[in-house]
Amino acid sequence: MGSGYYSLVATALLVMNLERTRSVRDACSNCPAGTFCGKDKGQMCVPCPPNSFSSTGGQRACDICRLCKGVFRTKKVCSPTSNTECECISGFHCLGAGCTMCEQDCKKGQELTEDGCKDCGFGTFNDGRFGACQPWTDCSPDGKAVLVNGTRERDVVCAPAGPDFSPGTSAAPHSHPGQGQAAGLSLSNRRDHGSRTRLSTPGSPVPHRRLQRTSLSGPGIEALVGRPHQSSPSFLVTVATAALLVLFLLFLLLFLTFRLPAAQRGRRKLLYILKQPFRKPVPTAQEEDACSCGFPEEEEGEEGKL
Repeated sequence: MGSGYYSLVATALLVMNLERTRSVRDACSNCPAGTFCGKDKGQMCVPCPPNSFSSTGGQRACDICRLCKGVFRTKKVCSPTSNTECECISGFHCLGAGCTMCEQDCKKGQELTEDGCKDCGFGTFNDGRFGACQPWTDCSPDGKAVLVNGTRERDVVCAPAGPDFSPGTSAAPHSHPGQGQAAGLSLSNRRDHGSRTRLSTPGSPVPHRRLQRTSLSGPGIEALVGRPHQSSPSFLVTVATAALLVLFLLFLLLFLTFRLPAAQRGRRKLLYILKQPFRKPVPTAQEEDACSCGFPEEEEGEEGKL
């Protein structure tokens, strides 16, 4: 009978505790965002302290507000119902949900590596401030030809192959000297049916006409053609004048180098000669002895006799 009594008491206490917990839980569910539910009945729906928040109702505790420091700066301050919103400082951009990380910005035509921002390699481009370099579009699978060459900052532009195009060619960037030949491209200017510029492979016939420097729409695309260099008369006159001026300056420098010390010595000698008549002769020791004279001294004895 004793053991049954204790079992009954324990069961009653357990039921009472469950009811009490349920009542507290029901009361906490009524607490709005910006508050938390305390452990005691007298601490129901307590407002969150400073630098903390609760974004949902019925929370047992408030969350600590986020601090924006380092490469982060505050975009929106913390409130009792919402956390602080951070953003990256200038020169960086956010990564992840809620801007949990900041990544360095790079210029167009570059990508971020472990060693910092690096230029895109040949055959790739990046037209944004971040992200990896992407390969140029290959126009040959679609039966098209390259209309505008690709660069580090821009993809190639494809166009339907026509009589003036050679399908299957790949683009070469203007910013990579010496690599356009490896890609098998050259630009030429045709004047037979209007003024237009075409891409052709090495060895294709080009009309024998005087070529001029023309540019396509878009950076880095030019048809470079030169003409024989001729020296103009004005250039030759300028060179001759400069040579004569240099020779004159050298002669003047040599003249001053050899004549200036001699002129200084002559000047000192002339000053010495001009100062001679105004100087008084200094008597020597023998002349001073010859000119010295004295008075005869009288003897006391003779004076007394007189």
